[in-house]
Amino acid sequence: MDRSVIYDSIDENQKTLRRTLLYGVTLGFLEQEGDVFRLTRGAGSGLAWQDEFGDKKAIKELFRGAIERYEPYRDAIAGVYAASKVDDLKGNPAVVQESFGEELRESVEGEVKGREINVLIKTADAAGLGKYVAGRRGYQTRLELSDEFEPFASRLADEYRLPGEEEGEEEPGEEKTEEDQQEQDTELVQQPLSEGVNVETAGDETGVNVHIHVSEKSNDEIVSLVRRLNGGDE
Repeated sequence: MDRSVIYDSIDENQKTLRRTLLYGVTLGFLEQEGDVFRLTRGAGSGLAWQDEFGDKKAIKELFRGAIERYEPYRDAIAGVYAASKVDDLKGNPAVVQESFGEELRESVEGEVKGREINVLIKTADAAGLGKYVAGRRGYQTRLELSDEFEPFASRLADEYRLPGEEEGEEEPGEEKTEEDQQEQDTELVQQPLSEGVNVETAGDETGVNVHIHVSEKSNDEIVSLVRRLNGGDE
């Protein structure tokens, strides 16, 4: 549907509709080509087929998928959980607007407006992670958490690297010397077949193929091993 047709078909101001279309594209429910918008397969079509918008498992899953795909929202949800930014407000566990804002700013490396943070909170509400509560009487706008928040947020924190975390960084005290690295590489190459090394002759009998299981090795350890197997070459 063309943008102008959308504007003519819906009784809402163009500014709100423009923001809504951008929201749909950003979260993967819509795709845009010029001024034409289409439902995406999967997320968009799945949402369109719902006969009502409410507390339904299918809708929750679609919005959780959208949060996981969109990095700033994913960082914010996982970040408040990892940093234990959950408060007890009126006897309910909740994450306030300010805490979400801190994580969003770190993710996008810039400023975010209160309205933008509230859209995140409403998206989390649609995903079944809690209830959007507008701020009043000295309390901030917040997400009052449901039982489904922790398992979802903890999985995101486990599976994705958060802003400020370096890929492959080692725990304090685990830094290895050159001698330690050489010894570890030698042990890895010389481990018996039963421990993950499989050696087979090449098809033309001009050499051998060595298969080494390195699933528990860091990127730096793997790179170092490959260089040594190649005689020190890059």
